[in-house]
Amino acid sequence: MLLLEIQKKSLELATIIFAQTARAADAGTARFPDFSVELESYYFNEMHAKAVELAVNMRRMDDSGSTSGAWIRLIGEVGAQDPIGSFLAPTTDPMTIRDVCNKIIHADDTRYDQGRIENSDGHGNLLNRQTYLTGEVTLISTDPKNAWKCHIDLLAFARACFTLTDRWVSGDFERSP
Repeated sequence: MLLLEIQKKSLELATIIFAQTARAADAGTARFPDFSVELESYYFNEMHAKAVELAVNMRRMDDSGSTSGAWIRLIGEVGAQDPIGSFLAPTTDPMTIRDVCNKIIHADDTRYDQGRIENSDGHGNLLNRQTYLTGEVTLISTDPKNAWKCHIDLLAFARACFTLTDRWVSGDFERSP
């Protein structure tokens, strides 16, 4: 059941990221442009909630499977396929899936990167500019004993979590060294 929940949260997070871009692209011709502000707030809250839920579920899975050599090898293999995050301070090392989960769960400050789409009338006249959440985020801990800062690609994180659980269920990995 936990594996299915991880896959569901992975897809929900990815859908929110894609929908955010589509909303911004459509805003120049939208019937209700004033509704765009409410949608942006909704997407921000949902993206944050889904990222935390996915991170918590992945940690639960990792904690329950961490005694398995096969799980450890698979999580390392999937994590190495796509960079999903990197530390910015005090080190610049790449992050493991477990690192990303921990930072999403324990961040004191979350700063979502924004992209911008400019809508024009086809004659070069700017109609409006729309911002959207790109799915990339900078997370910061302000704990004086353990301060850190990192950058995470939430879409790559969702993909890695989905791929990891899909391969675990299908047995598409080497179970012994």
